[in-house]
Amino acid sequence: MLLVTLFQAPLGPPEQTLAKDLLTAGIGVISCSVAATSLAFYAFRKANRDRTLLWFGIFGAIYGLRMLLGVDVVRTGFHIPRPVAGDASLLITYFIQLPGLMFALSLIDALDTRLGKVMLAVAGLLAVAGCTSMLLRIVRKTFQREKRNSGATFVRCFPDRDTQIRSRFSGLAFHKCNSAPGGRPRATH
Repeated sequence: MLLVTLFQAPLGPPEQTLAKDLLTAGIGVISCSVAATSLAFYAFRKANRDRTLLWFGIFGAIYGLRMLLGVDVVRTGFHIPRPVAGDASLLITYFIQLPGLMFALSLIDALDTRLGKVMLAVAGLLAVAGCTSMLLRIVRKTFQREKRNSGATFVRCFPDRDTQIRSRFSGLAFHKCNSAPGGRPRATH
């Protein structure tokens, strides 16, 4: 009965429950474990240097990392802020298709064919385009935040009224403003 209660108790927003977080974390850990095993078999195998295990291991590790980034407990444990985890997850989403496609193509021995190379080129271009759009979004948001936080905030001075103007950079700088002839604001020290 206690386990049923635990699995229905929400940790964060109502749609996230402990059961969902545990399932996601479990899939992420299993995926990373299988990927590590696959990469170990590839590294210590001497005879055939088929790269199927390599691509499967890389794909599984990236997929497991993406799953673990979606769990609140893991993000909190590693002190990863939610926006950073969201951007990292989005970056992984754009690039996970490359090792996945290379794994699929190596399974059917089509990695060195013309079709395989075209598919990899298209997937690579899509990954680069997605990452570029994500980086541009981050840069735009950063500049908008900088623009909001920079410069002085001027309040229009009306006749017969004193107003204080505060700079957002230094909260200690106060100026009194009296209206100049013509209704324009004039700062005086």
